[in-house]
Amino acid sequence: MRELALHSERIDVSEELVRLAAHRAALTALLLPSDEPVGRKLEFLLQECAREANTVCAKANDGGLTALALEAKAVIEQLREQSANIA
Repeated sequence: MRELALHSERIDVSEELVRLAAHRAALTALLLPSDEPVGRKLEFLLQECAREANTVCAKANDGGLTALALEAKAVIEQLREQSANIA
């Protein structure tokens, strides 16, 4: 029973998904029109999103979840490249 509990803890990605949702909300708020520079904040949030997506990939015990996480990583990387042009 203990082994099963430990395994289920290791593959649980709910915490990462909650953090990704919080990062997405922060990104949405950050991209609203403002006079403040957003480049560094945007870069930081995208780095955090990438970290969570990596963790989901590492923990995923399902092919569909792995595919979604890999797709998310690719999109996040594209956003990171584009964010380099924002002041």
